[in-house]
Amino acid sequence: MLARMPTFIEVRLTTGERRHVATGEGIAQAELERWAQRDKTSWLETVEGIWVNPDHIVAARLVELPHVPTAGDD
Repeated sequence: MLARMPTFIEVRLTTGERRHVATGEGIAQAELERWAQRDKTSWLETVEGIWVNPDHIVAARLVELPHVPTAGDD
C-alpha cells in the first residue's frame, strides 16, 4: 500500500520565500477555500515555525510534499 503524501498550503511571500501551512484532514480544495476566507488580520504560524503577516502573502496553492517542511528546507 502506498503512503499518502502530506498536503500543505504553500504561501509565497513578498520576499520571494515560500512557506507552508498545514491543511488538516479536510478535502484539499475545501480546505484551501476555508483558509482563504479566514480572518486576514491574524498572523499565522507556518509548519517551519515562522510567523507570517497575511499582508506579505502574494500567492497560495495546494502542494503535496514528501515530508513535513522544516526551517532548513528553504
